[in-house]
Amino acid sequence: DREIRMLPFERIQHAVLALSFLTLVWTGFALKYPDQWWARPLLLLEGAHSMRSLIHRVAAAVFILVSVTHLVSLIVSHKLRNHWKEMLPNANDPREALSGFAYNLGLGGNPPVRSPHSYVEKAEYWAVVWGAIVMIASGSLLWANNLSMKLLPKAWLDISTSVHFYEALLATLAIVVWHFYSSIFDPDVYPLNTAFLTGKTIKKQASLTEPLETAGSGRGGLTHTHDAE
Repeated sequence: DREIRMLPFERIQHAVLALSFLTLVWTGFALKYPDQWWARPLLLLEGAHSMRSLIHRVAAAVFILVSVTHLVSLIVSHKLRNHWKEMLPNANDPREALSGFAYNLGLGGNPPVRSPHSYVEKAEYWAVVWGAIVMIASGSLLWANNLSMKLLPKAWLDISTSVHFYEALLATLAIVVWHFYSSIFDPDVYPLNTAFLTGKTIKKQASLTEPLETAGSGRGGLTHTHDAE
């Protein structure tokens, strides 16, 4: 089916990933900015034990679990693996990116046609992969800080603290500015790309990619489209 963008298992992964990520953002930045209004509900839960820390670590465990599940699913499932091969970069991506950039600058009258899996989705997906690796690695060192202090110089923890915070800030901005735009405010999908709920593209998006899909896109004629996460 040409309109299928996210398979049911992928939609479940996306939902769990999004929920754990938002929880991590809330509980993580509450440590850095405890005086902000959005951090106060967490402070009200503080007692003999740090509930903020507990919630953050539970969300981190869920985030790691869904990341590992995604990797394992690509290894064991031929169907999912073939679906996600469309997220690999190819020679068309730079051309499409330059065409899109030129059109956004007002050069050219017609919107450039994007592949079913365009450079936008690919960049978002690989940014998530890279961010997950960095956050899990740095967060694990901070989580097991006593063991880290025994095995590594203190500078490693200091570096991990800075990397963890700034990568979290970058990831949050990427979601708010980039992913929210492409999923909500982009005129091609406004007011919402419901693929993460229904698994299907909206008509405007399907028509935008149809010429390349019909031609096979130079990628073996796959007709699935896919969300970045």
